[in-house]
Amino acid sequence: MPTITVPCGFSRIGMPISPQISGVNWREADVFALAYAYRRATDWHTHYPTLAADANVPTLSKAAAQTGAAPMR
Repeated sequence: MPTITVPCGFSRIGMPISPQISGVNWREADVFALAYAYRRATDWHTHYPTLAADANVPTLSKAAAQTGAAPMR
């Protein structure tokens, strides 16, 4: 299933957000065409999040902070 994400704004804490556009199998051109039309109709692709040296970054969980391969379950 072809899927693409396109920028559509920022969350309340300033993180970029985007919807996914999905299509049926073997119809990638339709998904690209819709994403391109959205990009031409909006200017979200030109916006960048505000970065600050003192930005409040969420703490990672212990599992997320580990390096290496994810454990197999």
